[in-house]
Amino acid sequence: MKDTKMLCGEIVDIEWEMFYATQNIGGQASCQQNRGRFEIMRHAQFENWDGESLENYLADLKSALARGDNLVTLKYAYMMASTDPEGYARIAHMLPEISAEKREIVERLTARTVEWCESFASEYPAVSGRGRSIRSSEDNMFNTSVETYSRGEFSSYGMDTLRSLVRHYEMLAAEGKNLHKMVAASEMRMLGYESMDAAEAAARGH
Repeated sequence: MKDTKMLCGEIVDIEWEMFYATQNIGGQASCQQNRGRFEIMRHAQFENWDGESLENYLADLKSALARGDNLVTLKYAYMMASTDPEGYARIAHMLPEISAEKREIVERLTARTVEWCESFASEYPAVSGRGRSIRSSEDNMFNTSVETYSRGEFSSYGMDTLRSLVRHYEMLAAEGKNLHKMVAASEMRMLGYESMDAAEAAARGH
């Protein structure tokens, strides 16, 4: 198995190309011009995955490239089911069908993510408040919640990736760890904060 840092680098490089190529209504979004911020956010996520999940997701990305597919575009398309139902209805027939087995795993992972996110928000409300809202009930065309984003992203993964992530999530939960907090801590470290508490104080303006 490749080194975790190398796997993360390969994944983020491919994701950036897919992200940059994704077409939005009205042209490119401003975030598509900020590779540095993109790399921090995605590296923070992937450095907290296990090696098997990284290997599986890299395989998903490479397979998509070989087919000429864009998994980032697919992820955002799935999100539209909640953020823009009318727009989603127009494109749904073009998207890969999600099996009942895959849907069950996606929902399980999404539920765990929301649980971790809400726990993190209660501990670090100021940092959390600067990010996405948590629940899909808060979605609109200009706001995508953690729940909806996670569901869309998980839906773009292959089954091997999803199964390995289930094992990883269950292991973390059994150890009392919160993946959302781990990812946030990695992100804050990359942004130059000494700790989550320091990031929280800064977010509160202290």
